Amino acid sequence: MKSADFDNFVSGAESRPACAVLLSLQIRIIILAIAAFSFLFTASAQSPPSVSDMLAQSSSLGPGWDRKIYLLFDSVAVPSEIVQTIKAPPESALNDWRRGVQDPNGRISGWVLAHYNLISSANSPKYEVHLERYRSHDALLADFEKLLESAVAQPGSMPLTHIGDADALVASPQGTGAKVWFRRGNYRVWISQIGAPNSQQLAPSLQLLAQAIDQRIASVNLHLRAVVEGADLMKKALDETVKSPNSSATMPQYVVKVGGAFIPISKTSSSNSVSFAFDHWSKQGSDAESLAVFRLTNSGPGSILLWNVRVQNSTTDVAITPSGWEAVQDDYPSATTAVCEPRSSIEFWVSKPIMIPWRVCVIFSRELSESDRPKDSQRAWGGNFEAIGRPVD
Repeated sequence: MKSADFDNFVSGAESRPACAVLLSLQIRIIILAIAAFSFLFTASAQSPPSVSDMLAQSSSLGPGWDRKIYLLFDSVAVPSEIVQTIKAPPESALNDWRRGVQDPNGRISGWVLAHYNLISSANSPKYEVHLERYRSHDALLADFEKLLESAVAQPGSMPLTHIGDADALVASPQGTGAKVWFRRGNYRVWISQIGAPNSQQLAPSLQLLAQAIDQRIASVNLHLRAVVEGADLMKKALDETVKSPNSSATMPQYVVKVGGAFIPISKTSSSNSVSFAFDHWSKQGSDAESLAVFRLTNSGPGSILLWNVRVQNSTTDVAITPSGWEAVQDDYPSATTAVCEPRSSIEFWVSKPIMIPWRVCVIFSRELSESDRPKDSQRAWGGNFEAIGRPVD
């Protein structure tokens, strides 16, 4: 619920008798308390994301991509285990993997192995992806520094500058092709091409896959942080209202519901540099559903990261949705890139809703300056900004 909707529902006490004003303020506190409890509950009830949630969906890579998870072990999230290999691993290996992630003193709390491949041609590349979640960020930094030192020592290896908090292209001494390693937050990822020829080049499809996984991890982390911010915001508003119960105590904060949680939206200037509009209809596959493709333009001086897309239908149930729009789709974006560089455009797509009219809303974060981002990160985004598209009939 937006703060304006909330204020419209509980304000207007100035024109009523004193007893009515007192009753209104009491009701206001009760409603705010319920709302704050809801914020706090949704923040605490958010289950930690599985390591599989950090893998890019095949749909976000564009037409023709396929993904299969073969192994997963996770000690803190669901699913806790996936074993879908062609040949069952020995029970001793399974037990070792389980013990490894469940050991509270171990470095890794979860890991996943998956394959991605382009199925559009007979000679399309296939990639193996290993993703690990570290319990300690310091342990991750130490391990990755050792990796970078090793990479520098191998001919053909080199540090990269555009994926993750840090990354490297590591040439295999066995001549089986290059691997991309990167870290983002508490996650370490490495990607290699299966059956690759002796190559030390970063193939476009490998770069696309690495960027998509990196942006997925960044998007999930932005969402988790925003959920905590929403809970903190409402707790502060409740505390201020209890101390000073008047109609101006509620913080005039713009808030939206995303993924079952409440997200505070950062205030923007009147000249918003991010806009988008419907571009064309498309399909993925011969029997796929219709997709509405939108073009988003970033005319600002810095990059943005698109991390939430909602499709909304018009509704007349203002008691539940005072804005007049109800979300029918709510997810991370499907786009070949979630990062839109300054003065450029990207495309994202959503499934065509059944009802009309409908509209699309997006949430994005802006790239942080070098002084604002974490010291161990080469690129990061922050803030929650919203852009709302025109209704589609």
